[in-house]
Amino acid sequence: MRKAKLLMVFALVLMVFATGCSKKEEAADKVPEELVVTQEETKEATKIEKEETIVGTLTHAAMNTMEIKTNEGTVLSFSIEDADLEFKNGIEEGHWVAVVYTGTITGTDTTGVRVIRVIDEGEHIDTAKSEMNINNVDEEVYATAGVHIRASYTADSEIVGSLAQGLGIRRTGVCDNGWSRVDFNGKDAYIYGEYLSQVAPAPTAAPAKVSGDQPSTPQTGDSGNSNPKPKPTSTPDAEQITSKAVVVDVQMGLLSVKIGDNDEPIIFDISDAKITSKNGIKDGNEVTIVYTGDLKDMDNVKVISVTDDDPNPSLAPRLTTGAGPQMEESSDVTDDAATKDTDN
Repeated sequence: MRKAKLLMVFALVLMVFATGCSKKEEAADKVPEELVVTQEETKEATKIEKEETIVGTLTHAAMNTMEIKTNEGTVLSFSIEDADLEFKNGIEEGHWVAVVYTGTITGTDTTGVRVIRVIDEGEHIDTAKSEMNINNVDEEVYATAGVHIRASYTADSEIVGSLAQGLGIRRTGVCDNGWSRVDFNGKDAYIYGEYLSQVAPAPTAAPAKVSGDQPSTPQTGDSGNSNPKPKPTSTPDAEQITSKAVVVDVQMGLLSVKIGDNDEPIIFDISDAKITSKNGIKDGNEVTIVYTGDLKDMDNVKVISVTDDDPNPSLAPRLTTGAGPQMEESSDVTDDAATKDTDN
């Protein structure tokens, strides 16, 4: 009898214990809906914006903005105010660049993108160059300004000759990104198309692009000479001078800065310089300029590099909760641009 009572008590204890566990499990299962986060939702909330790359040749560059023309002939304008810039071959018209960005380009509308960096070397550029489409033509064209003739359709290729303003040349092809193929001494060569017109300019016409805009990417030269004197070069033993400067303005191939207590801006030709910046190139930025030559004779100053190494925290990878992005008085001759006469 006693043994039976003990068994009944033991059974009752087990029932109470089992009931308590069941209630605890039910309570654990009933987590408020607002606290329930699925694994997929967690992944979505911590997604890093996807980077896209688009390649083209420079058609315009100024303070905080850059315009390129793609292989398809599409012109796109980007804000580069806080972008990481890495140019090993300067900034000039016809120069190939790759724009790395996040966001979506809609047609030619780039307001929905954030530029992360702009570079002028790499696999994307090599691929775009190899895929360049050239439409065959056979026509006489004329230089609207003094312009260099190059070995390939890029501004950093070898200069094989020059064409003075008003002189004609036979064009054999038009590249979709703005360059023209020409017959130069029986061989294929290239000229940036913004300075070639099927109509000869008037003898008194000022050097300009076909559109009438002022030339870009100035280079010291002789506007009336089909073989302008070359840019200054740095010999291995040339003394390199390093100066801290504050940016005043930047245009295609030109950087205006103030050095020290000098209130007068100094304009450097940076069309061939190595340029590195973590914050874009904008007024007020402090940069380090390395050059050779004497600032009293700017025609013989060669800029080696321009550097702004200040970190830019705004370009750190961002997390999103959305589905992610879609797709002085002188005559100057430009590298692949024009003679610019400032005597008038």
